[in-house]
Amino acid sequence: MRLLTHLGFPVACLVAAGCSGSPTAPSSTAGAADPPATAFTSPYPEPLSQTLTGTWFLGEQRFMTLTQNGASVTGMPSPAVFVANGVTVTESGLINGIVEGDRVTLSVTDRITLSGAGPEVICTAAHAFTGVLAGNTLSGTLTAAISPLTCGDGRGIPDIELPTSGPTIYTRQ
Repeated sequence: MRLLTHLGFPVACLVAAGCSGSPTAPSSTAGAADPPATAFTSPYPEPLSQTLTGTWFLGEQRFMTLTQNGASVTGMPSPAVFVANGVTVTESGLINGIVEGDRVTLSVTDRITLSGAGPEVICTAAHAFTGVLAGNTLSGTLTAAISPLTCGDGRGIPDIELPTSGPTIYTRQ
């Protein structure tokens, strides 16, 4: 319809009425195809919300799987099983945390089960992570030994390498 208003009335007469009758009145839809420029109110592109949900790696090693629900985060470190000095060591645990904007705080409780050399022994330790989420990168500081390694049966503490404190960068792949 815009083409007709730019060309003028005589052409509109030819198209609309075929010039054999009276021209039709302009319709009220003549400008409907062109919305006013003020109709666009939402920002472009839409802002993206971030989430911790997914599997996170430390270097090439799968480290943890997290699920975020609102500001609450739960998850598990990736389980690991290895044999050291004839003892089978099984590592597992729980992760809890919170997200405030792009700031993340996680509390990790490690559960270490020793078996194969007498009765099974269960040990626990805890560490924490505070950092910043930016897309698929979670960077911050890991604080080890929030709760030192302790074993439930009172036996001596095994020589197991636990995470050390310091800067840490996790990536989601």
